[in-house]
Amino acid sequence: MLSDEGPCCYMLAIYSANGKALELVASGPDEGPDGLGKCGMDMFKAELEKYPDKAGWGGFRCNAVDNRQNTISKRAKIIFVQYMPESAPAMRKAKMGPHKGAMKETFTGAHCDIVVEKPEDIAADELVLLTHSTSALPVEFGDRLTR
Repeated sequence: MLSDEGPCCYMLAIYSANGKALELVASGPDEGPDGLGKCGMDMFKAELEKYPDKAGWGGFRCNAVDNRQNTISKRAKIIFVQYMPESAPAMRKAKMGPHKGAMKETFTGAHCDIVVEKPEDIAADELVLLTHSTSALPVEFGDRLTR
């Protein structure tokens, strides 16, 4: 996910039924970003909607864009997500805390982390504010460029 050229722009791992393992349930796309706003944040949110009662971890890539004169430079920004939906078992959510350190190691280089209860909690405008603390560049979410 860190590579600007790499095809993977999101991933999601959900706790197994017994809560003792994480299962990678989604990542992609295999063919790379399509430039139509369907990669990264949008695809990640669509995957979260499939798991309204399961807690998990994930992340997605967006790009910091530097457009100066005739040169456009894009740098990957990784958003680390702790997914704790309201309808997930309370004990499962409580046991997520100790796992955060290990999961953050998996997302080496994440620029910010967020905790969400539902996909709608992930908003491009709010993420721009978070990523601006690490970069003053505009941030690109699929087909949207925000400042």
